[in-house]
Amino acid sequence: MLAQDVPITDGDALPGGDSGQVTGWGDVVFNEVMADPNPPVQFAREYLELYNRSERSLDLEGWVLNINTRKYTLSETMMPEGTLLAPGSFGVVTNITLPNGGATMSLFDHGEFLVHAARYGVPWDGADWKKEGGWSLESPDPEQVCNISFHWEYSTDPAGGTPGRINSNPTVLEDIDPPVLLYTGYGDPDEDALGSVEPGLLRLFFSEPVVISPEELQQIVVVPGNILPLGAHLLVPLSTVLELSFPVNLQERHIFRVKIPRVTDCQGNNPGPLESMAGSVSEPVFGSVQINEIMYDPVEGHPEYIELTLPGNRFYDLRELAIHVVEEGEPADDPLPLSDHSRLMVPGEYLVVTECVPHLREAYHLERSGQWVEAEGLKTLNNSGGTIYLTDRAGNVVDWVNYGDQMHVEILSDTRGISLERISGERSGSDPNNWHSAAAIEGYATPGRVNSQALTEAETDQLFKVEPGVFSPDNDGYHDLLEIIVSPGESGWIIGLWITDLQGNLLRNLANNHLSGPLVTYTWDGAREDGSMVPPGICVIHATGYHPVTGDRWIRKRAVGVVYR
Repeated sequence: MLAQDVPITDGDALPGGDSGQVTGWGDVVFNEVMADPNPPVQFAREYLELYNRSERSLDLEGWVLNINTRKYTLSETMMPEGTLLAPGSFGVVTNITLPNGGATMSLFDHGEFLVHAARYGVPWDGADWKKEGGWSLESPDPEQVCNISFHWEYSTDPAGGTPGRINSNPTVLEDIDPPVLLYTGYGDPDEDALGSVEPGLLRLFFSEPVVISPEELQQIVVVPGNILPLGAHLLVPLSTVLELSFPVNLQERHIFRVKIPRVTDCQGNNPGPLESMAGSVSEPVFGSVQINEIMYDPVEGHPEYIELTLPGNRFYDLRELAIHVVEEGEPADDPLPLSDHSRLMVPGEYLVVTECVPHLREAYHLERSGQWVEAEGLKTLNNSGGTIYLTDRAGNVVDWVNYGDQMHVEILSDTRGISLERISGERSGSDPNNWHSAAAIEGYATPGRVNSQALTEAETDQLFKVEPGVFSPDNDGYHDLLEIIVSPGESGWIIGLWITDLQGNLLRNLANNHLSGPLVTYTWDGAREDGSMVPPGICVIHATGYHPVTGDRWIRKRAVGVVYR
């Protein structure tokens, strides 16, 4: 059973365990949902099907059904075929309201014991014509008690549903994956307390319902300091969130870790000891969170996404951020909040924002992780280009990018399915030269990991060196020549190299589409194109590299000083 409300000081059996309860967790499960019967195939009313998977008859008269915040008390009026369910039988509930887009469902017996809970939503991989209505969602395996939320499928029965009988696609599913600790959050503002937040509250979000005993709860600890929680409980009805209450204000600590010795899922899969990093949350400012990758024109069947990254060493709360997707000529007046609850962003983390996380994971073969952010209602990214703004809740810009095909490598005849990657976090995201097509060797996309074209400053130094920083081309034998070293690491690169003044006026062109090897050195004697010497001051060395086979590209600049002795 799931731990539903377990104080740390309570050493008794978990609610719903072997403590005299007539009903056990999962004795009756949600098995089918007809949320949108219009246009009807055969069934014109909404209904919900329950399945008795226990070995005894159960009378559901007086049981309580919750659909989101709406509460129903089951009776024969709602269950015309009767409230008594024999072992292995189905009960159909009508006269209820089921939101078309999805809802959380929970079922409680007479003693207010949680018998089952699940969520349903519109499957991303269902046939589009079935999404128009008339087709029920069926659970392929009612024995997957804790994972029914993840396995809904549209009915394949010609009637559009199978109320009161075996579902159309019965399948025996196997669960061998342990639960994943996705992310950590603090408490959310209490509307009844003028927006206050309990300072010692910490929430851990898991990928699926988890089981944890009172003994294991007592071993949870925050380090450094070895701080034990005063209380802990799993939030019902879904039991995917573990809420901990500590005797100190955790939000005043720069950085800490919370360690959990053991949790399992309903099948007993155990991931081993878990820990999560958290710390004091900073207010987002410009550049503190960056737009790092954009997939605006995916191949057919793949989703769009926007990747964010945290380049510094501070924590931020995703609840404080919003995305604005703007088409050319339109105002940025339609913000989409990225989280409706506290969700900590960890320094150095990559977060991928998309409209449907299961779709993203399947398209790019991604593991369950807290890196994926589902933003329902995310506006479609225009294939002809547009602007993406990342802002705080007040609308202050944190980062912005103009994107479009002109930022891709020129050699690409078709950019569909190729993401745009930010080259450097040290340079502005609004600089079109700071973006590049993702590399072919990485599958043209890198959601949730280091960009294929990313370069740190240290790597930049290895790729492009200019020595000395100040030279004097006066033929006195001291720093008369400027040495420019380009080290792409392999042959086949096409190099461009030119020198301008600070206003961008061309002074000298040193390499125009020069085919280089793994390392090539150029020298400049201070002469302009017409042979005259440049005046003293600052010059800018520009270099570009392009590989015609891989499509990779880089752009660099260096400022140097010119003096005459």
